[in-house]
Amino acid sequence: MERKLFIPIALLLMLLVGINTGCKKPEDENKAPETPASITPANNATDIDVAETTIQWTCTDPENDALTYDLYFGTAENPTLAKADHSGTSYDAGTFEPATKYYWKIVAKDGNNHETPSDVWNFTTAEATPETCTDYDGNTYPTVEIGSQTWMAEDLRSMHYADGTAISNVVAYENNESYAAIFGRLYTWVDAMNGETETNANPSGVQGICPNGYHLPSNAEWLELIAHLGGSEVAGGKLKSTSTEHWASPNTGATNSSGFNAKASGWWETNYGFSYLSYGVAYWTTTKKDPVNAYLIALDYEYAQTFNPALGITINKQTIRCIKN
Repeated sequence: MERKLFIPIALLLMLLVGINTGCKKPEDENKAPETPASITPANNATDIDVAETTIQWTCTDPENDALTYDLYFGTAENPTLAKADHSGTSYDAGTFEPATKYYWKIVAKDGNNHETPSDVWNFTTAEATPETCTDYDGNTYPTVEIGSQTWMAEDLRSMHYADGTAISNVVAYENNESYAAIFGRLYTWVDAMNGETETNANPSGVQGICPNGYHLPSNAEWLELIAHLGGSEVAGGKLKSTSTEHWASPNTGATNSSGFNAKASGWWETNYGFSYLSYGVAYWTTTKKDPVNAYLIALDYEYAQTFNPALGITINKQTIRCIKN
């Protein structure tokens, strides 16, 4: 006799309900946050001001859950964690370096074990704006940082001290003002010091003829510069402009790798007058050798070296470079 399988109706209903419940997706299942989007700086942006250090993004959540963010930031293409569980959508990233590429990304978290990462974005900061100094006459000079020192990158051409007093014995080479615009002016050591006491201190502390915020360098300060550039045998070439308009051939060793941009300004001597334009330059220091002579730093078109110590009679007229206080 054939047996029939009997399933109680109540059990059958329970099975059907269980199957239906297991297959159905709940209406209230929580969803992950949307992918974060950058606002500023825009992805691949360039020339970003180093002062604009705040980065911003936007992100939404399907259920309007409160979101927190992990922020990754740095100069590596795979940036490291900079801030965890950040509650806002902006962040002050601190100090930016000029001419630097930065990478960043955001991971949005909704508190329900959902995380959504952004793409990795990048931006590049602007080149540093060179510092300048301005003399009483309104002449503006670029500057250059070499080691721990900041130097004027052009020769002084002022006709007045910082307080407005006229400089007595200042001249342009051959009294030609067109030369002054290129090579600066020539000054006696006496005028350069403006009555201050000679010194070989580093820093000298002698403003002398220099604009406010700058001073006339001592021999010791020049020697620090030369040592930073590899010593006297090679420093001259690193200081000299490579322009054929500023130096006669062969301008041995000239690279101007320091950015100092030395030009062959020539000089004026009591016994010979003007000479050596395009062939050499000599810079006054605050340091005297004896009552008549002061130390100079000299450069020559035929040599890569610096000539130091060189000496000049204090009433001769030479070139001036100032250094930042």
